[in-house]
Amino acid sequence: MTSPAPALIACRVVDAGGKPIAGARVYFVRGPGSFPDVAALTGDDGAVLLAAPTPGTYALQAAADGYAVGTVEVPVKAGETVSCAIVLGEA
Repeated sequence: MTSPAPALIACRVVDAGGKPIAGARVYFVRGPGSFPDVAALTGDDGAVLLAAPTPGTYALQAAADGYAVGTVEVPVKAGETVSCAIVLGEA
């Protein structure tokens, strides 16, 4: 039996004005079943790509120096790529 292909979550972290935040830490805080305890840092464009191992809804958080933590919930299906944005307000 073959496992379903993981979904990909393409996330962009921006400030309240829509400007990308480089170096923001993005990580899973909730999801279906077990998921990796990993974090990724955004590039200069504020973007990061995370693999979601099983279908369902994931909660992602982003944190960056000088900003309040932001959270977003993202529903995913096996094998799809979903885009989301996390907006961070000032701390």
